[in-house]
Amino acid sequence: MARPLKNGLDYFPLDVDFLHDRKVRRIVRQNGSAGIAAIVALFCEIYRGKGYYVAWDEDLCFDICDQTECGADEVKNILRGCLEVRLFDPDLYALHTILTSSALQRRYIKINQDCKRKRTIDPIKS
Repeated sequence: MARPLKNGLDYFPLDVDFLHDRKVRRIVRQNGSAGIAAIVALFCEIYRGKGYYVAWDEDLCFDICDQTECGADEVKNILRGCLEVRLFDPDLYALHTILTSSALQRRYIKINQDCKRKRTIDPIKS
């Protein structure tokens, strides 16, 4: 019997310039190192699950709080900052309450191409 296809990824690259990205620096300026921890935890949830997006809900908020040892208000504040600086697409968040971005989607496609996996991104309906 064939193994079921996996949507998510086992790894994702974290660019060496991650901490120099102006968007990340703005989050860190507002939230300190908790901002970095929350961003990385969100990236892990995105790439681990569907591979290129994750639905935001109270369960995900709890998971991020648990992983980063931040309070729910702090995590929600970090998320607001990420949406403001467009680290995640604010329009898709407003329409579907999901976290994604064109950069995350490009990276997902590239990793799958490099691994010779035939994966595509399903269009998100408006």
